[in-house]
Amino acid sequence: MSKTLRIVILDDDPVAGTILKAAASAHASSVSHILNPDELATAVASGCDLLFLDLVMPERDGIDVLRAHAASASSFPPLVLVSGLDAGILETAVHFARRLGFRVDGALCKPADILDVGRLLDNLGRRRSGRPGGSQQSLTQESSARCLEAIRNGELFLRYQPQIDLATGRTTGAEALVRWNHPEQGELQPLTFVPLLEEGGAASELAQYVLLRALSDTRQLRQTWPAFRVSVNVHASVLRAPEFVERLLSALRTENMPAGALCIEATETAIVDDAPDTLENLVKLRMAGVQLSIDDFGTGHSTLQQLLRLPVNEIKLDRSFVSRLETSAKSRALTHGVLHIAAALGASVVAEGIETSEVHATLREMGCGIGQGYLFARPLTLDALTSWLGQHVP
Repeated sequence: MSKTLRIVILDDDPVAGTILKAAASAHASSVSHILNPDELATAVASGCDLLFLDLVMPERDGIDVLRAHAASASSFPPLVLVSGLDAGILETAVHFARRLGFRVDGALCKPADILDVGRLLDNLGRRRSGRPGGSQQSLTQESSARCLEAIRNGELFLRYQPQIDLATGRTTGAEALVRWNHPEQGELQPLTFVPLLEEGGAASELAQYVLLRALSDTRQLRQTWPAFRVSVNVHASVLRAPEFVERLLSALRTENMPAGALCIEATETAIVDDAPDTLENLVKLRMAGVQLSIDDFGTGHSTLQQLLRLPVNEIKLDRSFVSRLETSAKSRALTHGVLHIAAALGASVVAEGIETSEVHATLREMGCGIGQGYLFARPLTLDALTSWLGQHVP
């Protein structure tokens, strides 16, 4: 975690606040502890990059504080919620804060010691350092045309995050992640521009770029690592398109790649509607040998019946479960359940967002097959991935 970080702690307990302040000081340039919610606005205005907010306080608790500042949630500092209450209550509070629009970077159960705080801040540091520089400012709806120009002008590129066999440590493939090398704003994450392209009707053009680029790059990688596989996320409107399957299979033939070297990731929301065109294309893809994964499993509206109806052979466990495995009994139970169901259905499971060796060990002991996350590697350019594979694949 950068020593330029400015931390504010709002906790009415002087002893708990002092302990938390001492633990956080090793990771920040300044740490201030306030006892009263009335002081929060001034403390934040004076400079705050991360706010530790205690939930249980007299008169006005942490939930009241969140509600009071909800109107400015999007511009509020990222939060770490802290509580000595049941972990399930803390989880619900995190969900509540996010639903209000706050960014929640973590949660701590009291009593939190120096190791707990240090581990949390170190993990945040890894995540933040993995975010490329640049202003990352949000693009407006009027930028849709500019986003489309970016595809045609060659301003988009792909990064790849390796996927690891958790039992053996062997690299099995990578997920392709699109980025925009914006001439003024630097490298932009997909959330700042992909929704604009999709809403503007350019999802097909974006998918064509990502798939063709990913297949071309994968062909090169497979010359050295023949078992390498690439995963690509595809929007719902593209999955429904009548021409999608034939175009994709044609691209695979052009690159002389087996269909099994490609995994199409579709979110639960994209495939939950049971639209005939979507189902037809999914069946054709699986018949051709293309792998099919449900992305962000557990965050949408899927049911067990959907798993029976859809020809998926992979389930991607969302990072919201993975990140809380060490602190949440509910997350561990749900992860056990997903792994058990997947095994019964003959599907593999990929866990995303693995950031600590403890979570890695837990997933491995649970029997999860594949994982990805900053513990192994950040998203890499093709050249960087090639170098990384040379060092990590026998």
